[in-house]
Amino acid sequence: MDQPTPARVCRDGRPTHAGCLCLPGGMLPALAFAPARLILGEGLPAGLDSPTSITQGSQMKIALTFLALCLAAVAHAEVYRDFIVASADDVEPGTIFVSPTEDLSLQGGPVRGMEDRILRAPAGFHVQTFATDVGKARLMAWGPDSVLHVVSMSTNRGSQWSPDPDTTSRVLALPDRDRDGRADEIIVAADGFFWPNDVAFFRGAMYVADTHQIVRLHDEDGDGFYEKREVFIDNLASFSPGISHVTHSLVFDEARNILFVHQGSSCDLCREENPERATITAFDLDGSNRRIFASGLRNAIGYDLHPVTGELWTNNNGHDRDRFADGRNMPPEYVGIVRENSFHGWPLAFGFRTWVDFSVDEYRREVFPLTRQDTLLVESIQRPVVMLPGHTGPMALHFYTHRAFGPRFRNAAFIALRAGDRGVSDGYKVVAVFANPDGTDGRIADFLTGFRPDPTSSTVWGQPVGLESDSDGNLYVGSDRFTQAIFRVTAGPLLARWGPDVPDSVVAGQRLAGTVALTRLAPDGEEPVLTADLSALGGDTGVPLRKVDDGQYRFEGRVGEDVPVGPVELRILVQQGSPAGPLSLNLTRRFIVLPSRNLVLLGDDLGRGWESTSGRGAEPLVIDGGGPVFAGSSSAAITAAPLRRSRVWLLEFRPAVPVRTLGYRALRFAFHPGDVEPQEGDRFDVNVRSLTTRTVSLLVDAERDFGLDLARKEWQTIEIPLDEFGDLDNPLELLSISSNLAGTMFFDEVHLVTSAPPLPPVTAVTETRSEAVPQSVSLEQNYPNPFNSDTIIRFALPSSQPVTLEVYNLAGQRVTTLLRGLRSAGTYSVHWDGRDDGAQLLASGVYLYRLTTGSQVMTRKLLLLQ
Repeated sequence: MDQPTPARVCRDGRPTHAGCLCLPGGMLPALAFAPARLILGEGLPAGLDSPTSITQGSQMKIALTFLALCLAAVAHAEVYRDFIVASADDVEPGTIFVSPTEDLSLQGGPVRGMEDRILRAPAGFHVQTFATDVGKARLMAWGPDSVLHVVSMSTNRGSQWSPDPDTTSRVLALPDRDRDGRADEIIVAADGFFWPNDVAFFRGAMYVADTHQIVRLHDEDGDGFYEKREVFIDNLASFSPGISHVTHSLVFDEARNILFVHQGSSCDLCREENPERATITAFDLDGSNRRIFASGLRNAIGYDLHPVTGELWTNNNGHDRDRFADGRNMPPEYVGIVRENSFHGWPLAFGFRTWVDFSVDEYRREVFPLTRQDTLLVESIQRPVVMLPGHTGPMALHFYTHRAFGPRFRNAAFIALRAGDRGVSDGYKVVAVFANPDGTDGRIADFLTGFRPDPTSSTVWGQPVGLESDSDGNLYVGSDRFTQAIFRVTAGPLLARWGPDVPDSVVAGQRLAGTVALTRLAPDGEEPVLTADLSALGGDTGVPLRKVDDGQYRFEGRVGEDVPVGPVELRILVQQGSPAGPLSLNLTRRFIVLPSRNLVLLGDDLGRGWESTSGRGAEPLVIDGGGPVFAGSSSAAITAAPLRRSRVWLLEFRPAVPVRTLGYRALRFAFHPGDVEPQEGDRFDVNVRSLTTRTVSLLVDAERDFGLDLARKEWQTIEIPLDEFGDLDNPLELLSISSNLAGTMFFDEVHLVTSAPPLPPVTAVTETRSEAVPQSVSLEQNYPNPFNSDTIIRFALPSSQPVTLEVYNLAGQRVTTLLRGLRSAGTYSVHWDGRDDGAQLLASGVYLYRLTTGSQVMTRKLLLLQ
């Protein structure tokens, strides 16, 4: 069902759970929050936002409705802080999500003309510097004689957000007359602008979008400088101190006689006084007939006309929810189709009808009271094409219509992610968006990365903004900060990519296999030869790949038992003889080698290389079979008598050599309270010491329940995801348990749990297949649903293809992989018993099961009741 808003306040400011009812005296204004059809079947009655408008007879009906919404809201509390990965076609309204990604097999290589810089592009693609000294390069356009033009903003004393008051911004022309892929010179084509962002050419004229107006210019003497200028459109939302989003972009739609101009919001989140703010405004091509085309777009900097449908596609920068508690990277950024009179959320909602979190005081003050019209607007929001991670700062959106990059990129949208000003984000790159012309089946793929070489560092050397492609199909990328330059991306004569069956991780001692697809070869060349270098995985060099289909080659090998846990690299060399000479392409893939089994700190004895110490009132650990035993023949008892309730005792496990935690997902141990009697103020804390870690409190953490219950005099299994301890990129030096419990208690089976799925599977998953060949890929709803012991998931394949079926929790974490590998055509039934990859029963709740087949992803929900 539709998810209620996570707002947590009544109109009078009293707190409540997300979506829950505030009874009269503080009636919930969020009767307009929840999707209207959940309340009364259609829009809210006029005046319902007033407490006095609800009769006593209707209060019971509303209260019962909102009781259900309250329970659902509590179950979904974590969803507002995290998000799932899902196709926009599959999510329910109100779901916070980012779209699935596709791997384009990026390879690192030096930028020609800037060899000290490395950028990653698909295998076979090359990047070179087209022009430097272009200033704060914004959006671009092709002018007469196929000359690239770029807007160059001038800033005030180097501030990226402040324009030069002397109006020194310019439009630069970058001719490449010898077609060597580098601009011959930089020519000033127009100047005297205040804070321009975009340039366009239409019917012989240049149009420049300045902060306050659109200027039309002509080059009457043909010297390349546009000296004749006139104000074409005036009174746009313009720059002033403290006002946000004052740049504008242009798109001419000749078929519909429309000029589109975006005007961003004046603030992060507020009610606008100027109705043209946060809109795409439309004009006839002669500048007349000014009107609002679409609204609710906070800052839609990049947009373009789809080459097949002619519809306007745009991106939209989300608000800065991360300024407040529990915001994290919220909300995700938006890419969608803009139709006339459409509403896209701001300042009420984002994504697919997910309401803004009005528990934030600032947002509540700026936007309340909510109205019936607000609810109807949010109900009108259409599904996005894709959702990008928050604060990636989408800039230009450019449809690629050429053949040079291969059929996969034909009519794909490239988006420049400059990254917002909210700190280190997942931006600083160019992504490709693949979708059907109607916007369905949207997926995202990194296309050009490396402007932030280390994803964990704040070091950045470029911020992509502008995008254009030339008639030969080369792509141009502009960076406006740190490195101010235009880069040119070209495709070489050989192109290849990894197949969808190639994993991201491998397990020491197990088989590794996958496919490589050749997507471009020299047309008159010889049969290609592909060889694999498996030496980093404990194998041989020069291992030939086997051709399995047209353009498809398969490699096979085994990961050595002694290969260290951590990243390794597999290299494939593609070679082809051609009339122009020998051609070659290196395809590399980084894998994470996972440990094949759990790392034992404590079992029937201490794990190899581990020692334990205790102190501050705790006696040494005693390992024997004299007390209760969880597994094996013995357990470890510790007797503690803390000197004071305010002072904790310590139990520590220390490895002889620091342990790298990469490849392990959780700390798991069994605990028995023994003769401990629970008291007020009990503490039981766990810490994994690394360079940057935090303590996990098992008894006083108000947000997380790890299942420790001192009143249960029995064995209890505690599992703590390693992410809970913070940054564990550095080796683990110490595991410590600190507590003020008094008495004798027992520990057993203290493990670091491997991320590798167990083989053979200990989760009861069985698979059957029907021979009937279906017409299309499908994923059915599981049955029974809800379930508590066993359920069946059915899916269908029209042809043989790689398949992965996984289960995720609502925080977007994978809990189990039900199957992975090549499957032939047919209908399959998979039985699952509700356990994770470690054979542990999952908690009751809503889970997502996702089927991935080649380029398709399908997701459904199931409900587990233990």
